[in-house]
Amino acid sequence: MEEMKKYTVTYDDEGPVEVELTINHMAEFFIQTRGFPQILRLGPLAGGGQSGGRFITDCAKQLEALIIEDLGIDEYRNQMDKILGK
Repeated sequence: MEEMKKYTVTYDDEGPVEVELTINHMAEFFIQTRGFPQILRLGPLAGGGQSGGRFITDCAKQLEALIIEDLGIDEYRNQMDKILGK
């Protein structure tokens, strides 16, 4: 089985912190945002409330941009469709 490509998302939490995430984490983020979760998750990251939700959403946007830069928009959409079962 092929290893999932990891992308490094950087955020500042009293100093720069880097977290490795995959396209599967992005798909899981999309699935959970279909409802109204109190806590948003992106891989090992979690945030609740307005500021915590904004933090996770900002990290998800960064991850999505990295994936699209690497794969291109068409391949990103193809892979997301497969992961999400569309």
